[in-house]
Order: sequence, then C-alpha cells, then structure tokens
Amino acid sequence: MTGHQPSKSASFWPFRILDALTLVLCLIPLGCLVSNSQTWQLLATWSLSLSLGLALRNLVLANRCLAGTALRPATVWAMAAIVCALVAVMFADHGVSGRPRQAFFVHLAFLTMLASLVSVLGARKPGESAWAILCGLFLVIGLLPMLEGIGLAKRFDTLDRLRLESPWSYFFVLVIIAGAGNYLPTRFGLPALILGAGLAYHLRLLWTPDGRAEWRGDFWFVLPWSLAVSIAIGANLARRSRKYDPPLEFHRFWIPFRDAWGAAWALRVLERVNQTAIRNGWPERLTWFGLVDSPDMQSQKNIAAKSDDTSSIIAEVANDCSTFPNSAPLTATLTVFLKRFGETDAIRGLSDDE
Repeated sequence: MTGHQPSKSASFWPFRILDALTLVLCLIPLGCLVSNSQTWQLLATWSLSLSLGLALRNLVLANRCLAGTALRPATVWAMAAIVCALVAVMFADHGVSGRPRQAFFVHLAFLTMLASLVSVLGARKPGESAWAILCGLFLVIGLLPMLEGIGLAKRFDTLDRLRLESPWSYFFVLVIIAGAGNYLPTRFGLPALILGAGLAYHLRLLWTPDGRAEWRGDFWFVLPWSLAVSIAIGANLARRSRKYDPPLEFHRFWIPFRDAWGAAWALRVLERVNQTAIRNGWPERLTWFGLVDSPDMQSQKNIAAKSDDTSSIIAEVANDCSTFPNSAPLTATLTVFLKRFGETDAIRGLSDDE
C-alpha cells in the first residue's frame, strides 16, 4: 500500500522559520546607526550573535549536503569566516575607542570569506583541497600591511596598521567582483549582492584611512551583519523547490550545478556541451536556462509554420523540438563533464523538485 509522501520542500518549513527569524534579528543591529546607547549595543550584540550562530548551522548543513563534491572546502572557509565574525561581535571591546579587537577579528572574517569565494573558482577534482589551502594566502596577504614595520615599532597599534593601500586595495576589489559576481546570475544573486556589498564596505573602511580613524568602530558590525543576512537568504532560496521546464533529467543536473558553482564554471561546461552537440549533429543547444532548439531547428519550425501543407509537418517538427530527442545522450555527456566537480549522484542530489 502506498500513501501520500510529503514533498521534500515541505519538510524544510522549520528551517525556513529559523531563516526568517535570522532576518528579523538582523534588523536590530541597524538601530545602532540611529542610537548608540548601551541598550541598543547590548540588543545588537546578542541578536547579531544569534543570527551568526544560525548562519553557522546553515553552513554545517550545507557542508553535509555537499559531501562528495569539490565545494566542501569552500564551506569550511565560510564557516571559519562566521566563527571570526561571531568572536568579533560577542567579544567586542565597546569601551575602547575604535574597537581594535573587534576590528581585527572582523578583518579575519573578511579575509576568510574571500578565501571561500576564491575556493569556489578552483572547486574541481582532483586538487580542490590543495587549491583551498592555497586560498589561505589571503590571510597572509591581508595581514601583511598590518605586520609591516612591526619589528621597528615600539608598540603594535591595530587601528593604525589596519589599512590597505595600492596595489592591495585594487587587488581585493577584483577578488570581490570575481567572487561575489560569480553568483549574481544564479538563484543566489541577491545574497551574493548583499555579501559583496558588505565586503566592499569593509574594504572601504580600510582604504587609506586618516590616522587611526577611530570612527570606524561604529561600523565594524556591517560585515558580520551582511554575512548573517546573505547566508539566511541563501539558505532559504536553496530550500525552495525547483520546477524544471521541461522536466528533463538533464535539467536536474544542469540547474543545480549552475547555481552551486556559479557562472565561472557553468559557462565553461556550457561551451563544452554545445561543442559536443555540434560535433555529433544534435539539434539541441544548452543555454544558461537549459536546453533549447538550435537556430537551424527553429528556422525549420518557422518555415513549416508558413507553408500551406502544415498539418503533419508542424506536428512532427514541434514534437521533435519540444521533447528534445537527444536529451539522454546530452545528459550522459553532461555527467561526464561534471565528474570533475564531484560525484554525479551528489550533484544530482542538490536538485530539490516536487
């Protein structure tokens, strides 16, 4: 006997409630921009800390879902960034002008999140772990301006050394554009935009400040806030069910891969699939949104539609074009290419459809 099985997305509603709670909690720290009273600081600290804790839980779940893929190292770097942000918020030195301790840990969160974004750009097998470790050079590069001249200084002033000048500033601008921009065309475009804005604002705080720039102490929370908000929105989007049009097995591989790895890898795979289709004479072509008719096949449909004897020709051509008769070999071709990024079953498991 078979019963009605609830959809996969229906089991996500408790997590969606927590994601919504995270977004509500993230509204409280914005009150510090209006009032800097101790009450608002206390509320902002605890609300943002709880939001970051929920973000860390989402990343742990994402790490488990990505088992068998080359994206797991990127989630590890992201978890490190959340931990640094959480330490910065919970142990902020509110009584010290400029909050140098909070500034240091927020800067660590900035660097580790950049390492996570760059790790995605090298997320393929083999070598994803080595590439992820290499991304740790961002910690060295980002801390280098702070450590310059430390041996000659009588004391180490965090605020005075926490700055970035050319060419480091331009380098990090390019990294933010490449890392966050990689996800802008995907379903995670909004969280990528929020994260990129938070990273860019933190970089603005470091860009050749005037002296110690103690005024920055009131704005170190912006990056942890953007981390919490972007991860909450991204987790909610990841749990939404996907509806594929048409509902081909090919799309259940392509769409999740496109959204998880971003434009940098998706466009390369798209080009390889289309090259294979042309070489084998298949009429289908892969676009960002899925399979479509080739220009030649579309022209054939238009000619058939204008002819006098259309009754049988239109039915035959439309049937061939709408059902994509070569979707099976195209799916096999795609799975061969995706083996470089992880186990095909793991990538297929990223699909959430009803």
